[in-house]
Amino acid sequence: MTDLQTRAARPATDTGLLRRPNVRLLVPDGYGNDALDQAQHDRTALTRLLSDGAFHEHAEHSYIVYQLASAGRTLTGVVVEISVDAYRQGRIRPHEDTSPERERALATSLQELGAAFVPVTLMFDALPALRARLAETMTATPDTYTTSADGVVQRAWRVTDPDAELALHSELAALSTLHIADGHHRMGAAARHARRAELHGQPTASRFVLAALFPYEDMHVLGYHRCVALPDAVPAADFLHAIRTSPGCARLRECDRDAAVHTAPGVVGVYLDGSWYRLELRRRISNSDPRSSLDIVALTERILAPVLGVGNVSSDPRVTPVSGTAGAEGIAARCAENNEIGFILHPPTAEQVMAVADDGMVMPPKSTWFEPKARSGLFVHLLD
Repeated sequence: MTDLQTRAARPATDTGLLRRPNVRLLVPDGYGNDALDQAQHDRTALTRLLSDGAFHEHAEHSYIVYQLASAGRTLTGVVVEISVDAYRQGRIRPHEDTSPERERALATSLQELGAAFVPVTLMFDALPALRARLAETMTATPDTYTTSADGVVQRAWRVTDPDAELALHSELAALSTLHIADGHHRMGAAARHARRAELHGQPTASRFVLAALFPYEDMHVLGYHRCVALPDAVPAADFLHAIRTSPGCARLRECDRDAAVHTAPGVVGVYLDGSWYRLELRRRISNSDPRSSLDIVALTERILAPVLGVGNVSSDPRVTPVSGTAGAEGIAARCAENNEIGFILHPPTAEQVMAVADDGMVMPPKSTWFEPKARSGLFVHLLD
């Protein structure tokens, strides 16, 4: 294909929902994690890394095939820029509530740094043709790679072949909606930053957000657990009685640790005062309300609220969300040290998460933990 034919075949950048990203890729093995971490918080350090050639700049916007690997799990998708306008219009759909204070803090960081390092993770329905295109791209040597401090391997391939790019663009252009998996606060912060940039006539780059799209069928969802501080000098037996008589409890029985942590839909593991329990939830199930069937909603609204007086989970200092990667011993140690009760939750499915978002509803903050997660360090997306 001649240069003239290549330019003619090159698809339009913007589909209204997403576009080919203008992203710099880390030079493999060029810089350590300490330098990268500093650059994410200090504009001077970022400028120094850019001038030193730590990130390779590509001449044109191009899609990037992106792969995450951790603990025997591999996730493959594509990096794009998504439109803030599409987020405002409801075409990019959240499933979790967010904290306005956290959004404002992140928006301020975006403004001060002028760059984003971690893509928002989105789920989409990937057709077989698109999966085949991603697999074909990965037969080449990756353009860059890195291993994060916690062992997540990230690889990236720029899509530069005109035919491959055209086919990939056609598949992506057919998408009507996307669902946020991880990065709700970053997405909200980007929308705030974009609004500020619009008011001040700043560059159009601020109206787009670095994002990684992955097939929803491949997403591995873990439960996002809860530890809740208890009042002093209240016997454990009183809390157990309060849970048993709460509207959300169908049954509560003591068990060994393994029975408590191997949960199932409708079953929550509980740690209190050195003992483990299995809590069978009484959930409101409604075909017209996908949110009602979620364990995190039943626990929050029908147990934590009436038993412990927890209202807004995101603002109540007694409630600590604990990542889905935390083990039983970690939960037990934390509860023992801080006089807390621990709840180990079974994860929702990706389909449940998307159904909540499609109905315009949200789950409590920190309800889902997707693994592996996109890590920082591989990309830098400049906003000005």
